[in-house]
Amino acid sequence: MIVCQLIEKEGIDTLAVWELQDACRTRGMRSLGMPEQRLKFQLSEWLDLHLNYKIPTSLLLLSRALYLPEHLTAEDQLKATISVLPEATVCRCFVM
Repeated sequence: MIVCQLIEKEGIDTLAVWELQDACRTRGMRSLGMPEQRLKFQLSEWLDLHLNYKIPTSLLLLSRALYLPEHLTAEDQLKATISVLPEATVCRCFVM
């Protein structure tokens, strides 16, 4: 979370392309061969969901591991991820 806060504080626009690729790859997102604007958008979505909406890193990583169409919004990707989790897991997450 500290790294995410630092990136948000410094700004995504201050990152070099290789830093954007590394940050996206570390978070399970496609990075090689992606346009710089796409890398910034992906990372920006991640930071927003993690820092502002308090979505756990584990759920964000899981949502990236599943094959989800790119035309889905980040919110719809999370919904799709939750929908394939075992019911006991989902119930345990909501109780916490």
